[in-house]
Amino acid sequence: MKLTTLAIVFGIAGSCIAGPSFKLSFPEKKFAPEAKSKAMITKAIISDENFIAGPDGKFAFVLTEKNAENKKVPAYSAAGNFPFAAGSAEVTFKILKRKPGSQLRILHVFSPAKDDAKSVLIYYMYIDVNGKANFGIQVGKKQVQVVVPAKMMTPDAFNTAKMVWNDKKLSVLMNGKVVGEVPMAADFAEVAAKKRGWSSIFIVPVFGGVNENWSNRAAIASIDIK
Repeated sequence: MKLTTLAIVFGIAGSCIAGPSFKLSFPEKKFAPEAKSKAMITKAIISDENFIAGPDGKFAFVLTEKNAENKKVPAYSAAGNFPFAAGSAEVTFKILKRKPGSQLRILHVFSPAKDDAKSVLIYYMYIDVNGKANFGIQVGKKQVQVVVPAKMMTPDAFNTAKMVWNDKKLSVLMNGKVVGEVPMAADFAEVAAKKRGWSSIFIVPVFGGVNENWSNRAAIASIDIK
């Protein structure tokens, strides 16, 4: 069994590419995202056991019991890997196991402004305690959120969720269909324009937050942020 250690990297490794800010898929059993620049900020051991069959003949990434025991998930940090003021984040995922009454995080982006810790932006996708899909942007302490009923997702299958945002609104698509739109926070443009030395992109089928459980599992087939 092949093992790869994704180790802590201090600083940002320049790896300039055209196209998406951050893109991840698994044609092989290999964890190798494309990004404008990236630095690993957590340590996780990735092996063949982290991959299951995904859509289109590719693979999907899952946490192993060892990952959960160590409470380690892949995370990348680089200011250039996320379009703050306007962009989109698309994730194809499958819910494998969720303990009743717990949340299951799919994607989490955390980005404080440089020299202004209170001016934070958080972009997120998670399944809440009732099985609904929550998509949102936190602007400082304000939440701009679209909640999608569980019935809008195909059970026991891979679903593709997409957030699209600008300074006017946040839209969410599920499997290619618009399922919700909300106005953007009035101060979003000002906050998004602030300088950011870094942001963290967590590839998190599980996240150590409130009402979330390390026994939960989701498979991530692809991520496309641009």
